Amino acid sequence: MPAAASFDPMCLRQRGTFAFEPPEPVSRWKALRFTATEAGKWLWRRPTPLAAPRARYGPAAAAAFPSFHAHTFDPQPTTALGEVARRNGATLNDLLLRDQFLTILDWNRGCGIPDGRWLRVAMPVNLRARTDLQMPAANKMSYAFLTRRPRDCADPAALLRGIHQETEAIKRWRLGLTFLGGLSLAARVPGALRLGCSGSRCLATTMLSNLHDPSSYFRVRLPRDGRLLRIADVTLERILAAPLLRPLTRAGMVAVRYAGRLTICARCDPYTFDSEDCRRLLALYVARIEETLARGR
Repeated sequence: MPAAASFDPMCLRQRGTFAFEPPEPVSRWKALRFTATEAGKWLWRRPTPLAAPRARYGPAAAAAFPSFHAHTFDPQPTTALGEVARRNGATLNDLLLRDQFLTILDWNRGCGIPDGRWLRVAMPVNLRARTDLQMPAANKMSYAFLTRRPRDCADPAALLRGIHQETEAIKRWRLGLTFLGGLSLAARVPGALRLGCSGSRCLATTMLSNLHDPSSYFRVRLPRDGRLLRIADVTLERILAAPLLRPLTRAGMVAVRYAGRLTICARCDPYTFDSEDCRRLLALYVARIEETLARGR
């Protein structure tokens, strides 16, 4: 058996510290203006929730657990999807985000929701840096929010280009810190954080988290049987993950790549979606991804 990796628990004292050096010189005024602009977009662009497929359930009718379904693509389409993204000057994550917007727009239209309101996909952002490699498990995450009008989705190629530009800026400028900064500021105003986190406002239509290949995060090399992790008589065949959901963010999806296969996991609010509704939403998203593969863009 490989030796367990050692970590320094004293590093946990720095888990709330996020060092950041701008990739290029920027004035304090420009940084403040940009932060205020981004905060304004988040506050005033009110996203519409994902449409409930039927009348809202009561608590007694809700499932014991949120509905959950998963779909796994074989290695060939998984590889082909990455090639499609590269040919179009984007990443696999960009492609999945673009198809997520198109899917939730199709879903809302299918439920009779008229166009006009903003659509927003929340994207978790990992804020761990190289200096955090010795830190034990700790939450150094934030969110970025990609927001589009339905009319912005009319041209899928242009939508993909815009998403790629935005995600590159998120990584380059570590824009996930903007959300944490907003929470820190709100915490200083009595009642502001409670009001902002109340369940009366939709903060995102859906959530999409891309975990890439979690097996590559291990600090030690584990034995494999082909592309699958295998320890003694236990083989890890597939990795599934369920996203956290806020009120009025009625569905979330997680993309996981493992052993050359891409798995999409979907979890839905049981008060508005039953298991079959969740399955249909995931099937709509998978069909959109397969259409992307067939079209090559």
